[in-house]
Amino acid sequence: MLIAEPKHTLLTAADVEAGQRAFLRHPDFPLGEVVIIAGAGGIGKGQFGSYVLACLSAGIDYRTGRAVHEPCNSLFVSTEDTCTDIRARLDRADVDADLHRIFMVDKLASYEMGLTVSDDTGLSKIEGLILDTQSKFSILDPLQGLCGRDVDMSRTNHIRQIMHGLAAIAERTQSVICLFAHPNKRQSIASANDLISGSTDIVSAARSVLLIMPDFETNEADTRLIIHTKSNHAKPGKTMRFRIAEGNRVIGLSDITAADAVEAVNYRKLSKTNAKGLHENYEELFIKGVKRLLSTSGSPTQISFRAFVEQYAPSFTGKPKRILDDLSERLLNEYGIILRTTTGKSEIRVNGDRGFRCEWESPPIEEVTEGLPL
Repeated sequence: MLIAEPKHTLLTAADVEAGQRAFLRHPDFPLGEVVIIAGAGGIGKGQFGSYVLACLSAGIDYRTGRAVHEPCNSLFVSTEDTCTDIRARLDRADVDADLHRIFMVDKLASYEMGLTVSDDTGLSKIEGLILDTQSKFSILDPLQGLCGRDVDMSRTNHIRQIMHGLAAIAERTQSVICLFAHPNKRQSIASANDLISGSTDIVSAARSVLLIMPDFETNEADTRLIIHTKSNHAKPGKTMRFRIAEGNRVIGLSDITAADAVEAVNYRKLSKTNAKGLHENYEELFIKGVKRLLSTSGSPTQISFRAFVEQYAPSFTGKPKRILDDLSERLLNEYGIILRTTTGKSEIRVNGDRGFRCEWESPPIEEVTEGLPL
């Protein structure tokens, strides 16, 4: 029986010399790797990304503002913006950029060129653009926009193949591929990287992740915190404070950490400041509201989300269904209250509005409804 010759020569550890990872910019952008810049829509990903491109074109260290590097070319591929939008962001950067070094493919051109990360043909076109422009840094904005309609961002087998293909391109071109990613809407998180939408393989495959979020340290409207939440090849860089007003630039560093971001996100999702400047914990407020609703209306009962918020949490401005969904298990285990937002496959509606139904799992003893906070 003939045995096929192996396509690749197997190596032992003795055949390989250890090497240090090279960086385009230390510690955020390792060469030959995929990195992620994540943040909510409108938070400033595009402005920060454009600022980075402007700095790269002029050889400026974007963290310090000093010209200490060799200028290099870059590529911005967007499925959401026009070239004029990208140029406007570049013009807002507080840098004397060499615009001839910055190449752009906008939403119309990316569609016409058939750019996608979902198949080998689309990936080859992206690699060809990087090689043709000799770009050392390429932004793909956003990752979701370059996935085909059959790609499920939450499925590991879909995302793993995409991220492997992009990592291979980065390695072959010895450049940085930067993905813009959107956040998910989890009620609470254990890690700052939990905020990134889609399969965990997106973050796992990236070697560096920067998270952009509001400046919860100073609450200044025109500044953002840029937190280095993952760094495989170096110690994470200090958090940057970035100005998104005219004259975009990094205006300083902060001691805020990824752990601080987790605490801030979890706290702010569960509590907000009311008109009197007092913080309210909406989980506890909603639990008290459900208990009072049952004590006054009887069991079972149902109510629209809008009416429930108006009556029991008037300062709440978020989506009550999310909090109530998260609380359903706790309501059942701790208080014996069954809460449903659907009946079968249909949403519960009250007077035409979306709502929920609640009832005692078993008839409550007298103490359950006594002494409830008003």
